[in-house]
Amino acid sequence: MTIDPSIVVAAVGAAALVIGTTITALVTRRSHRDTDMRADLADLRHRLDASERRERIRDDYIHQLRTLLDEAGEDVPPWPDGLTTT
Repeated sequence: MTIDPSIVVAAVGAAALVIGTTITALVTRRSHRDTDMRADLADLRHRLDASERRERIRDDYIHQLRTLLDEAGEDVPPWPDGLTTT
């Protein structure tokens, strides 16, 4: 029994098509996932920058108030433990 070469060629072609389609789907899915992760990371960086900016403004304001209280001869309460350690 011999196998017709055209059948072998057709089978190899079909297998290559299935493998190619699978690889394309995997690459596309990974690309979308990478894009989503990059967007999430950019959003987190933006939120962190905004938070750090607010913290600096708040710290400056607290320092100004503490200085004004001290200059007015008022007792300035000690800094809370959580704000005195790094």
